[in-house]
Amino acid sequence: MILGRKGEDKRREAVDTASRAADAALAALARNDIDAARHELSASPKKLDFSDIGWKVALVQSLIDLKADKVKQGIQGLERVCARIDDTNLSRDDRGNLRLFCLDQGRARSGEFACAG
Repeated sequence: MILGRKGEDKRREAVDTASRAADAALAALARNDIDAARHELSASPKKLDFSDIGWKVALVQSLIDLKADKVKQGIQGLERVCARIDDTNLSRDDRGNLRLFCLDQGRARSGEFACAG
């Protein structure tokens, strides 16, 4: 039982660290500081379960790429996040909103401004 707790504690700590790193990177992006955003995101652990917090780190990395004018790489990252978003424990509404956000970011950065309806 002790080993199970240690593993769970390490996983929880990795999730917390990654969440704080992603939040700090988003704050740096809000200030238009791409280098600081990259630095902050680099503090997140490299091995993360996508369904726990990996989706958030991948999303922030894609937003950093888009902000740094790496449009193709950023859009591909958004596509990967959207493709696996059903693996997360986010609510149905949150998954839908995240898909819309990714679509909006991708279209805005790729120059496509298509309106439905």
